[in-house]
Amino acid sequence: MFDAYLSAFLLLFVVVDPLGNIPLFLAVMDHMPTRQMQRAVLVSVLVATLILAGFALAGTALLSYLGISFASFKVAGGLVLFKLALDMLSSKRQERRQSSVESDDASAPPESVVVFPLATPLLAGPSAIASVMVVISQNADDHSLQITGALALVSVMIAAATILWLAAAARKWINAQVMAVMSRVMAIILAALSVQFVVDGLRELGLVPGL
Repeated sequence: MFDAYLSAFLLLFVVVDPLGNIPLFLAVMDHMPTRQMQRAVLVSVLVATLILAGFALAGTALLSYLGISFASFKVAGGLVLFKLALDMLSSKRQERRQSSVESDDASAPPESVVVFPLATPLLAGPSAIASVMVVISQNADDHSLQITGALALVSVMIAAATILWLAAAARKWINAQVMAVMSRVMAIILAALSVQFVVDGLRELGLVPGL
């Protein structure tokens, strides 16, 4: 059970990427006082958690309605996550997010940036949504694994809130280059996890032999 929790936690932590999001969060909230920035961090993480939880709960029903097997979704999700890992390694993901940040009005009040772009797409983006559905919805018949996945999600969001809250307090000492290196390390982990998703999905579809 702990192995399942650890695997889910690592996947979700890498996809949500609170460390890689630090420079962007600080850029969006640079005009705010530190205390106001920290409140915005907590609210945005809460909103992102509710968004991801909603997709976790409705994931199985949505796939069933669309007539998509979970094995097919797992393969598709793995391919998307692998593309995300490549983008993280080449900094394309950060560039797209930075463009989204810059397109937002820097003088906007705090409540206007909490949902967009802070909660989504920076935290609860398409890749995070797909990952949550893979981690939780795939275990629809095993409530213990579903609870494990839910605990992993809550743990990741608590970790994200803590990291970003501390970053807001220490924003004058944040080294963007260190954050970039850590983001690339996590990208390699994400690439390995995404390949495993694709292999598992193909195995469930009977396209590759089981081990």
